[in-house]
Parts: sequence; structure tokens; C-alpha cells
Amino acid sequence: YIRNFRDHRGMPRRAKIYTLVLLWLSISFSIWMVEILPIRIMLVVIAAIATTMILKMRTIEVVDSQG
Repeated sequence: YIRNFRDHRGMPRRAKIYTLVLLWLSISFSIWMVEILPIRIMLVVIAAIATTMILKMRTIEVVDSQG
């Protein structure tokens, strides 16, 4: 994944989906644990920015080695 990002400036679709699901699960848990509203808002903003960056990244088509 790091080589794809470094060489092709992109991620495979499956990696994007996995990353976004994990990101939002983690952020949701953090928001649930924190009781301070400004921190909750900050977490949502950070997650939204990260999501935007991931979605804007080029999607690399992975060629299946089995044909």
C-alpha cells in the first residue's frame, strides 16, 4: 500500500473502503467516549478532512494474478 501511494499517488478501491470504515469506526468510538462538545466537533472535522483526502486520491486498479 505504501509503495502504491508513493509510486502511483493512489490506493486500491478495497484499501480505500477498509480505511474509511476503520477511520469512522474509530472516530465514532472516540466521539462516544468524549463528553466535551468542542472535542467531538474537532474529531468530526478531522475525520471529514481525512475522508475527503482519501476519496480525492486516485483509485488504482489492482490486477488479479489469477487471471
